[in-house]
Amino acid sequence: MDRLRVCVVTSNRADFGLLRPLLEEAKASQQINLHLAATGAHLSHSHGYTLRDVWDAGFTDPTIIHADYGDGGLTATVEAFGTISHEAVRAMQEAHPDVIIVLGDRSEILAVVTAAFLLRIPIAHISGGEITLGSLDNQIRNAITIFSTWHFVASQDHANRVASMGINSDDIYVVGRLAHDEIRSMETVSQTILQRHLDVVLGNQLFVVTFHPATASMGDQAAVANNLTQALDAFPETSVVITGTNNDVGGREVAETLRRWAGLNSGRACYVQSLGSQKYISLLRIADCVIGNSSSGLVEAPLLGIPSVNIGDRQAGRDRSPTVTDCGIEVDQIRSAIDTATQVILCPTEQTTTSANQPTVSSLILETLLRRRPIV
Repeated sequence: MDRLRVCVVTSNRADFGLLRPLLEEAKASQQINLHLAATGAHLSHSHGYTLRDVWDAGFTDPTIIHADYGDGGLTATVEAFGTISHEAVRAMQEAHPDVIIVLGDRSEILAVVTAAFLLRIPIAHISGGEITLGSLDNQIRNAITIFSTWHFVASQDHANRVASMGINSDDIYVVGRLAHDEIRSMETVSQTILQRHLDVVLGNQLFVVTFHPATASMGDQAAVANNLTQALDAFPETSVVITGTNNDVGGREVAETLRRWAGLNSGRACYVQSLGSQKYISLLRIADCVIGNSSSGLVEAPLLGIPSVNIGDRQAGRDRSPTVTDCGIEVDQIRSAIDTATQVILCPTEQTTTSANQPTVSSLILETLLRRRPIV
């Protein structure tokens, strides 16, 4: 039997980190012919040009699905969507896949999925059924779900939500989160290497901050970022590592606010556009608190037993661990939440210490696709 032709699409540093173990398993499989396509923020120099992370991980020849986000505004985002859809046709013709695998809820992924759906290419979607009411990702994720053929979800609640959209339950698989694979397989780097890379002293207390625009809100997201920096001023002895924003509308203004604060607090704070998966997970392992509104505060941090502060409504409706402290967007609310979160002593959850002999989420997904092998 011919190998299953699988095309995996990655659009940014976050989804690539999660997909990396699956990519490595697919690459090593004798039953799969793997093709990787990269798009979105991977190609943006202002977002760290994280295509380098793809190359460094050993995937040296991905198909590039071009997009130009221009000034980062609404019009440019819509125009980029059209470009990606057009470019995805070329990518699909080059890969000629039996199935494409996509993760999550980015507009770039929806653009590729739209093209694949109209080309009658089966789609495997990972992480459907989640809720993030504070961002447009919520609607985008649901649209990807509707277009997709098979659904690999993190929990039974997510499976129930996917089924409620009219999806056949036989096509929904509860496999857990890819973050488990990412954390279990990641070789960490030392604190000394991290300090050298970041050019900042990692002191007795460390905060890792990632704050993105809440795209469902038309409010001043840079003002919220400024409130965050004022709250951080209340912890002058704490080291702070701020990772860059994504390429959502408003991201540039948020990034400039955070970058400016880091510059004013050089020595104990730094702003880095992208750390890459290995350094980011390594940093989380030694952090005292994760602060912002990124999904990593609700997924990776709890798995590592790290308390997190979730600011505002970007992640509203999403499942959360007791390790997460939610707060509003005002300075006092953020500062109080940080105080609360840093008083809690936590341990890694059971999932991070599971036996290495247990099947990975990645293997469950790939084995299912091989079993359900599509005919196109």
